[in-house]
Amino acid sequence: MRHLDLADLGDAGEVVLTDHMNAEYDRVTDRDAIARLGAWLAEREDGWYVPREGVEIVSAQLTFYDAGRILGSVGLGREFLVAQRQGGFGQREAAPDDRAEALAILGVDDPDG
Repeated sequence: MRHLDLADLGDAGEVVLTDHMNAEYDRVTDRDAIARLGAWLAEREDGWYVPREGVEIVSAQLTFYDAGRILGSVGLGREFLVAQRQGGFGQREAAPDDRAEALAILGVDDPDG
């Protein structure tokens, strides 16, 4: 298991949300909401691993940008999170309500309804 630094994603100026086909379905620029999500992610920085088969496909991908530069991304699965940060990627288990909680922080709908 490894640690991924995710808290600074809360410094992003924009979060673009895409579905499993990489189609954009929402965009968030509310810096307070993004900062709250950064704090939420900071609580989940440990327990990451690299699956042998690669990370699973998610239907809610959050890509964090600041001044047009990608800071990283976090995918929200039903029972797992995936992240691309610091030149690598990882996956970790998530609580059943983590996905809904993260999307609610940003004030966006779940693409799966």
